[in-house]
Amino acid sequence: MYTAFGARGVQYGPTFRNVTEIRSCDKGVSVAIRFSGDDTEFEVHPAVLDAALQPLLLLGLTAEESVPLVPVSAARVDILGPTTPEIARGCAR
Repeated sequence: MYTAFGARGVQYGPTFRNVTEIRSCDKGVSVAIRFSGDDTEFEVHPAVLDAALQPLLLLGLTAEESVPLVPVSAARVDILGPTTPEIARGCAR
């Protein structure tokens, strides 16, 4: 995923490369996220939230497109339980 983003000019540094698995789900993508940074300051670390949104770039990406669409807002975010640095899962549509 990060290679495909890089080829289109979107670069993620090590702190923001947290998506470990992507699968399709009900009209969207399901992701697994692993974060090894310090998240004690946040309920949900910004890098984890960013990782949850990153796969949305893949939804509209085709071989013909040179620039991916980047989500800039969310109508709704549900936190269904406590997050841990080890793993989080979610479905983005």
